Amino acid sequence: MPIIGPSALENRLQVFAKTDNAMFIPKALETVKYEGKTIQAYPIVGPDAPASERIYALLCNKHAAENAFLSPLQTIAFYSSRCGMDAHAQVFVAQWTSRFCHQWCNPAALEVLSYHDTTGAILNDALDPVTRTLRPIDDGTVDTRRPANVRFVHVRCTLDYHDLHHTNSPCVVRLEYFIPLPIGNVTFLNTAGNPVNRYTCTIPGDPFSLGTAEFRDQVLVPSGVGGPCGLLPPTIGSTECAIDEIIKWQQLQYKIASAAQDSIYHNLREHLAPGFSATAFATCEKITMAFQDEDGNSVSLTVLEYYNALLQGAVTFLEDESFQYNLANHFVNNLERNVRDMFEESCTDHLSFSDLSRDAQLRQLQKYLLIATRCEKKLSQTKDFVKKTIGDTHSFMSKVMSAIGMEIPSEASDGPTFLSAAEKTLQRYKDGRRHSHRELSPPTDECWGCKGPHRYRDKHTKEIICPNKDSRGVAERAAKMHKEYLEAIRSRRKGWVPKDKVKFSQLSPSQKEAGQQYFLHQAQELSSGTSTTTSTVFSISSTPTHSHRRAYVVLPILHSTDNRDDRIPILPVQIDGQLPHITLVLGSMDTALENCPMIRCLFDTGACLSSGYAGFWLPILKAHPECIADLFTSDNGDYTPIILGGVVTGNDGDMSRHTTQLNLVIRLKLRYETTAHQPITHTIAIGSHVGVNTILGKTFIKSLHCHYDATSGVVEAKLLNVAPFPVTDMFPQRYDCTDKVSHAYSRTTKNYSGIVSVLNRIQNTMLHSVVPVTPQYTHVDHSVPIRKRRHNVIGPDDSSTGYSTYSSDNTDA
Repeated sequence: MPIIGPSALENRLQVFAKTDNAMFIPKALETVKYEGKTIQAYPIVGPDAPASERIYALLCNKHAAENAFLSPLQTIAFYSSRCGMDAHAQVFVAQWTSRFCHQWCNPAALEVLSYHDTTGAILNDALDPVTRTLRPIDDGTVDTRRPANVRFVHVRCTLDYHDLHHTNSPCVVRLEYFIPLPIGNVTFLNTAGNPVNRYTCTIPGDPFSLGTAEFRDQVLVPSGVGGPCGLLPPTIGSTECAIDEIIKWQQLQYKIASAAQDSIYHNLREHLAPGFSATAFATCEKITMAFQDEDGNSVSLTVLEYYNALLQGAVTFLEDESFQYNLANHFVNNLERNVRDMFEESCTDHLSFSDLSRDAQLRQLQKYLLIATRCEKKLSQTKDFVKKTIGDTHSFMSKVMSAIGMEIPSEASDGPTFLSAAEKTLQRYKDGRRHSHRELSPPTDECWGCKGPHRYRDKHTKEIICPNKDSRGVAERAAKMHKEYLEAIRSRRKGWVPKDKVKFSQLSPSQKEAGQQYFLHQAQELSSGTSTTTSTVFSISSTPTHSHRRAYVVLPILHSTDNRDDRIPILPVQIDGQLPHITLVLGSMDTALENCPMIRCLFDTGACLSSGYAGFWLPILKAHPECIADLFTSDNGDYTPIILGGVVTGNDGDMSRHTTQLNLVIRLKLRYETTAHQPITHTIAIGSHVGVNTILGKTFIKSLHCHYDATSGVVEAKLLNVAPFPVTDMFPQRYDCTDKVSHAYSRTTKNYSGIVSVLNRIQNTMLHSVVPVTPQYTHVDHSVPIRKRRHNVIGPDDSSTGYSTYSSDNTDA
């Protein structure tokens, strides 16, 4: 059963597309801006999309909004808008919030927590200790009457939402807020009959013994409030708290939306695909690693494709705390037969695994995926070994080729037959004379005379055997073809050159360039391989007159990696040597973009300063002195050099050097401006032994409020008036630029002759003993002159824009 390519997954999902729960090919996520946040969202799907894709899009967008730390209301609005369910979401939100809008001023639904004075302080003696109601203001003992300055009441509203919960489970929301009370001067008589005046709440009795209508008329209308309030501290010059209705309402909405979020999500999912969840387990049961396509051919997914397809089918119940279906056991039981047999030799956990909790299922699935992937790789290696080792062997070939899915050729077929040595000898001498291999192969020659499917002349007897030999013009045409054939042979022999006499210096410039390009390509490919020395062979075609000639050049490529034994796995830790890089544009805003250099920089949050390699920076600064805002050096004794450690290398590429001195500091002009439209600069320290071309450290990151979003692959500088910087993951590089710069900026450098002369003196001092350093990853020539390149490194779609680019990999950035 052959294992086919990525199209196998598509074929398998097309089989599912005929069912109600149609499967789909997930689309790539797209970057969108929402409420000031950058979110990786699933593309908008229409109503004609399969139900499983609509559910998958809803789930992806829900998680994307939650990971962006949107509020519950913003989260609901985001993922509902991405699936065209805005109106439905607003209706569901209104069902939850309207219940509070009707109950927030209903005294029967409120619980009094405390009373407060005009400054917001709690009045402990305002409540009657027996009845837990507000003290009256009628005649009687002063100590048992309402105290002064009763201005606010702190209440709690308890709402029951079990009827709106998607599982009808108990769902109680408790909301706390303040209600202002009407206040004024009131008078009552004490026990001695003397009048007592107090500035306090003017309602005679307990305000929460009133009905809803009376509460509105006697409490809310005189206070002038229209909703629940929060208290703000008194402002300067005032002794009374201020009230805020807007912020408090937003806080209460947040609590209601938090409780309603799951139910609203399930309701939206049910409206998108009614009844889809009920048959989700049946969808998973149909997914297998090996299957029959529409034409009845046997195909097989890879283990990873099978795993992804299974998770797609389970998308509707992956959020449940407990599964009703053993997804992990299904994964093992429906592996391709050979993979499953090898799997069960090394692991039998699935025979006793029965935990249906979500965490246990997903954890077990990942474990089974790792084991099955190893089995698949081992099986693939075994098949390759069989094909290469006994592909030309007569014995056992029929059984082996049947086992690995290869077609067995027959004598009647055009392909090679697998005969024993004795059978080949008998066939060669079958009519009494020895036949060559060419004679035994199917006749492919064309008659030189009549163009028929036969030879004009017998090869051995030289007798003309063409049946049309007496026809007019046949003999003349055959003689002409024979003459041209002999001339072609002489020409081939005359132009043939032994391979050992071909030298690289004898090739034409175009052939040399082709060889160099091939060498660079092979060096990049082999830089990630395993160990030792490799010889790479490439061929260069000759001129059209000698189209059969090819010059072969063997180039040794050295690439050093680990020399570990492949039979022993490395320690189980994930390694990613490619680090994030962004591109900075130097210069000022009044300089044309195509005249500004662009520098690829390592974005390093662990560096305490921004630094650069002198061999890379000094030639660039000499070519673009207009980008320098200020220059400082320790050579004249005015400053102490900076001691740098960590990213240090010697002149010979030795990484064992621990520290180096940074003797030069450059304040660079950056072609950006702040949100207040102010130009900016950035200071970078330069040394001759820095191990990376350019490092942007914490000083750059913190001062511009940079945020690195690894998911979106961008760096967002919140203080800059610029779009997010695209991030390129690559190996850090270090190389020397030469002084063979372009003369495109000759008019500019004349105005900065003083700075250029200073840079020349510094370069002679810092780099007098520094030789070009070979990078640790590819073997290429790093003596590349600075030149004006026209490539777009900012936007992936604006390929027509020209930039002058300096990259850390000696290639177009």
